[in-house]
Amino acid sequence: MEDYKRIIDTIYQYEPKLAENIADSFDEDQARMHYKKRLHNHIDRVKRLEEAKKDTDAVKNLSLGELEQFYDKQLEMLLEDKGQAIEIDKLIPIVSDFVSRTDLTKTKKAVIYLME
Repeated sequence: MEDYKRIIDTIYQYEPKLAENIADSFDEDQARMHYKKRLHNHIDRVKRLEEAKKDTDAVKNLSLGELEQFYDKQLEMLLEDKGQAIEIDKLIPIVSDFVSRTDLTKTKKAVIYLME
């Protein structure tokens, strides 16, 4: 399954619609329906994360696990000088909300991103 996700992620970077079509192409065989559903869930998660990168208001729609991924990726891109920092007045409330909803081990990257 992880191999499929990596392939879908790569395709999604260039052609989001094609990635969805590939996930749809799994036939209706009961054994494959589970994989098809997981691939669609993965694509939906990638869409939400992409939207959150573009629009900080969309960060509110991310699950705790997605928030952890979001801040991990934001920090990675910032440290590699590939990303753009979110404005501090927008960042403090969304990081504070995330920190208040889960434990510190999961919010470490968000806090470090805020400090950077």
